[in-house]
Amino acid sequence: DNEWINNVLEFSKNNANIKKKTPDFFKGFLIHILTDIAWDQIIQPKLFELMKSSGIDETKLNEKKWNELLAFDKEAVKLEVWREKIRPLLKSAYAPCGFTVDKKDIDEYKNSVVDMKFIPPNTQTSFGLISDDMINTAAKQVFELYESLRNAQNSTIGIK
Repeated sequence: DNEWINNVLEFSKNNANIKKKTPDFFKGFLIHILTDIAWDQIIQPKLFELMKSSGIDETKLNEKKWNELLAFDKEAVKLEVWREKIRPLLKSAYAPCGFTVDKKDIDEYKNSVVDMKFIPPNTQTSFGLISDDMINTAAKQVFELYESLRNAQNSTIGIK
């Protein structure tokens, strides 16, 4: 939605110093924001719909959503690309000072993700409601949002 895109453009303009000093961190943060947008627009409504139709009480939806996300994370750490590529890069990543989120909070979260224990590929988790179709649709939405940012008229985003 335009409001989200405008907020991201404004964020980019207001944080030009961080974008210049740590462009990879900045791009990663933007991808995170765009993924949140795609989640809110695509995955969460379908997930809540599935949970309601399976009889989960309305008051338990948020708790069950977080359980589903944790199970999804446990699936992700089984992947070789997580162990071999993503985790080593994440371990060496750092948060710049002067960002909208406290550096200590970013570092604590990063460390909790890095410390997520490897789960052997044949281990069963309870993950199952978030489908490949939902993930593919959301990923496509993230790409489209990213492209619209790059192509925004008078864009100050400066991403490639």
